[in-house]
Amino acid sequence: MASVLHNIINGSDGVDDTLYGTDLDDELNGFGGNDSLVGGPSGGLGNDTLNGGTGDDYFYDYAGTNTFDGGEGNDYFYLWSGPLPPFSWSGDQRVTGGADSDVFRLSYYPFPDPLMGPPPQVVITDFTVGIGGDWLSVSDYSDDLAGSGNPFDPALGFLAFSQVGPDAVLLLDYDGAAGPQSWVSIATLQGVTATDLVEGKRSPPCSVNVNFPEIYAAAKISMS
Repeated sequence: MASVLHNIINGSDGVDDTLYGTDLDDELNGFGGNDSLVGGPSGGLGNDTLNGGTGDDYFYDYAGTNTFDGGEGNDYFYLWSGPLPPFSWSGDQRVTGGADSDVFRLSYYPFPDPLMGPPPQVVITDFTVGIGGDWLSVSDYSDDLAGSGNPFDPALGFLAFSQVGPDAVLLLDYDGAAGPQSWVSIATLQGVTATDLVEGKRSPPCSVNVNFPEIYAAAKISMS
């Protein structure tokens, strides 16, 4: 059973909990177990902190300015947000995967608006490259924008990486090379060299305890 005290929502250590926040600012703590943490009743209003603890945990929060911490375990972060309020992030999303091999599934489509300034970004603080490292899934962009093609293909022009100082920055052009829109930054992998990122598939896709049909084949950079 989960206990609730003022917007602090705690799971039970060693139990596979499903925790939902409110439409206010919440702190969700999964502790031990393979937990599912969702920032609000339907995905997330408020500025929330989601802490998985040990275990293979699932995270989702589509609105607000949020902080995610996977802790130890093979965690899965579904990083989706829409283009317009209330179904959109209001500030940067700070994501720490923690130990082990984590999956960051990015599905974020901000529309560039010069009057609003740069859109929020996903900031992954500890993305690990190499064997046994983390995985960035961009399969949604392949399906939604590129007609199942490679969104990194310059002829299509939907996704690209740029090196900005010590960080790899993922850029999105939501109407591609054929349209008039320009690149916007949607994610920063802190301390990562962009040329160290490789394409591939992860098998099995994920091992977390998930109550949502969000699992896709994931990879370091995945188009499938």
